[in-house]
Amino acid sequence: MYKSIDEALIDYLKVSRKQKKVKRGDKYWAASSLGQCLRKQYFTREMRAPTHEPITKNLFVAMDGNASHEWRQKAFKDLGILVKAEGKIVSKKYNYRGHYDALIQLKSGLSLLDIKTQGSHAWYNRKHRWKDQVPDYHQKQIGSYFLFLREKYPELKDVRLYYYNRDTGEREEFKVTFSEEYLQSILKELKLLNYYWDNKILPPPIAPRERWKCRFCQFRGYCTDINIGKKPKKYSKKFKSNAKLVKGRLKTKTKKIKIK
Repeated sequence: MYKSIDEALIDYLKVSRKQKKVKRGDKYWAASSLGQCLRKQYFTREMRAPTHEPITKNLFVAMDGNASHEWRQKAFKDLGILVKAEGKIVSKKYNYRGHYDALIQLKSGLSLLDIKTQGSHAWYNRKHRWKDQVPDYHQKQIGSYFLFLREKYPELKDVRLYYYNRDTGEREEFKVTFSEEYLQSILKELKLLNYYWDNKILPPPIAPRERWKCRFCQFRGYCTDINIGKKPKKYSKKFKSNAKLVKGRLKTKTKKIKIK
């Protein structure tokens, strides 16, 4: 028997998280982890036991974020613009699996929707840290969805990133399109991950300038070969999105949609 409401909910979230890991298994790379530390992705797929448990409040935030999608998907269905909700994407060739929020029919054509619920702190960091206000890892995630979904939906036009600030009610919408060069960079990352996996090679750690992130990693206890960095007082220009220019060509194009 539980001593408090909070204790019961924490136990439920931890058990659900473990069950989800077991169900997911170790066959695939997760779309939501692309663009992040290769070693962390390796440990996650390997289902290695964490050395540090995730911060409890983050479990609540993730669950509430998922719940917030439901009424929006119902709204799209009632409006007659919902093509598909909560879709799964699997590529056995690349050992990849993703889960997208919805496919929506807009005036401009078929769009893939990804909803991101954020608190005020994450909202501020996104707007001030990234030049185009869309983090690289979000672009990698939705880019992978677009890459594999267009095989089934060749008419797919773009991806709509819909950010919602759960503290203030602010919303921001971005229309994101991808060059072929950028989509190929996603396949390159998956091929590299599969190379490490197939040859049982532990990937190298994240770049030194990014190692402050290791402080929040649940696997950081295994990385004894590096010094975990401190969070920078100010964000460097180097932290701005690297998805802007490659050999003079746009890798992604992000357009902010005006919201009243």
